[in-house]
Amino acid sequence: MYLKRTQIKRLLNILDVLSKYSPTYVWQQLISGVLIIADWQTNILQSGKQRVYLTIVLFTIALCLVVTSATQHAIQIKLPQPSVSWLPMFLFSWIFVSAIYTIWVDTYLRGLIFLGMFGLGVALLFLVNGAPDVAMTQVLVETLIVIIVVLNLYRQPHLPNIVTEEKKVCLINMTIAISIGISITLLLLTITHQNFDPEIGDYFLKNSVSLAHGRNVVNAILVDFRALDTLGEVIVVATASLGIYGLLRPHKKGKKR
Repeated sequence: MYLKRTQIKRLLNILDVLSKYSPTYVWQQLISGVLIIADWQTNILQSGKQRVYLTIVLFTIALCLVVTSATQHAIQIKLPQPSVSWLPMFLFSWIFVSAIYTIWVDTYLRGLIFLGMFGLGVALLFLVNGAPDVAMTQVLVETLIVIIVVLNLYRQPHLPNIVTEEKKVCLINMTIAISIGISITLLLLTITHQNFDPEIGDYFLKNSVSLAHGRNVVNAILVDFRALDTLGEVIVVATASLGIYGLLRPHKKGKKR
């Protein structure tokens, strides 16, 4: 061993260097890297602004829809023959103008008014196309939203004005909104041209009277065939209403909120 001391010393030096890269060291470096990436991701995504969160979510949805449709060759659009009628065109113009004015107004109250007009136009469009139950739901939802938001605005110490965003932010918002609109439109056009299996629909049509005792098939589905699902939705709405009432109800002076 004495004669091989030089080689042994060199080998020990190599082992000493390798000992620094032990499994424990590699694991600690891996954890440190994960923490660095998490900190970087948090600084980008967790801005504390609801608008940024919605922007990221909507952009991700649009990107997933476009990529999935393109890779799976799912977009098969066959535009129907246009049948021009004055009433749908009038309602479409109403919806379009309301949407434009909702964006351009300078106060939240005016924007809320035009947003309500937008929802009413959508409800009338449902009604014209033979969906009165959906139209009624749309009207109720729009009415509740307008009332709740107006109450909330008027309980603020000062009625706020809409803050003008920078051009860069407006451009990003416009791009994401257009992307979402195009993605959903392409998806709906593709879905409406698929061959559907009528078995489920025929089942509800045949059994709505005998099993659910209702001639309105939509109502029979909501309150009988999928009653538990509807009950869950009602509970969610009722719970949200109680929370909103707790926020908006008047408080006695001297008590902290």
